[in-house]
Amino acid sequence: MNKSVNYFALAAHILPLITTVVKLVETFPSASGAEKKTTAMVFLKSVWSGLQDPQVMKIKEIEGVPFEAVEPILGIFIDAVVSALNYLGIFGKE
Repeated sequence: MNKSVNYFALAAHILPLITTVVKLVETFPSASGAEKKTTAMVFLKSVWSGLQDPQVMKIKEIEGVPFEAVEPILGIFIDAVVSALNYLGIFGKE
């Protein structure tokens, strides 16, 4: 399967989900940042595989694209969301 990925369209669809997942894993107080990122990636992989089923949801930018093809960019998106939320003071040090 040789399908190119439009990363701008992907970002438009996936960033709201990543933001929600990041906010969720941030509620795990004893987990390190690396553990939270790993947890977020595992969750996103599960959601991604569910989105491959056209019965669940049909998003042409996601359909047929294996998770492994977008995993590196999703990691970058997670880092960017965490940085933005830190900068905005949403995630503050206690």
